[in-house]
Amino acid sequence: MNRSLFLAALLFATGCSSAAVTTAGSTQDLEAAPLVQTVATSAGDVLANGSGLSLYTFDRDTTADSTCYDACANTWPALIVPSGAAVVAPFATSTRRDGQTQLTLDGHPLYTFAGDAAQGDVNGDGLGGVWHLARPSAPSAPVKTVATTAGDVLASEAGLSLYTFDRDTTVDSTCYDACAARWPALTVGAGTALPSPFATSTRRDGALQLTLDGHPLYTFAGDGAEGDVNGDGIGGVWHLARPTSN
Repeated sequence: MNRSLFLAALLFATGCSSAAVTTAGSTQDLEAAPLVQTVATSAGDVLANGSGLSLYTFDRDTTADSTCYDACANTWPALIVPSGAAVVAPFATSTRRDGQTQLTLDGHPLYTFAGDAAQGDVNGDGLGGVWHLARPSAPSAPVKTVATTAGDVLASEAGLSLYTFDRDTTVDSTCYDACAARWPALTVGAGTALPSPFATSTRRDGALQLTLDGHPLYTFAGDGAEGDVNGDGIGGVWHLARPTSN
């Protein structure tokens, strides 16, 4: 499972008050209203502007440059951000004909719909077969799947194979000191949004260790390159972590 960047992003305007992009389970506590947030609707979770109005993409925008102007722009106002705003991927910006800066998501310009009046309205979805709700990206764990001589296994972002330890009978690790030097815990940052079956447990030093189906995950000091699986089966208690289907 290659890592994809989940929507925990921050937008801020140079010389202005900060504004956040918020996502389900992750909100930056800043003074200004968010420029983008996730809201629950009858169509599921969608991205919305700071006022809660649903955001849309336009199929006729085949690049990051908007093709919606004049009468189209009256019905589908562009989501404008302050000039000079710094934006974190997967968000970016494009410049409109009048010089205003429009927010984009994965290269798609973002718009609201004049027919939506309140948070949760999704009246523009599917109009003309070319307007679609903008959705928050699903979070993903900071791991990937790599091919090895032992088959496909989960690995760290650096490609090092991941392992579970039979002596971990709960989500709390039992591998510390000399054990931890040989089997480093795979840790993640605080507030990281993770999809099931991934979660975290707290180590003695406060670090958050990634878990899979309740099993803490580790790398092995004896693996030096992507595809190495030298730790598999050691002591009869260390086993490769395998991709799961959900």
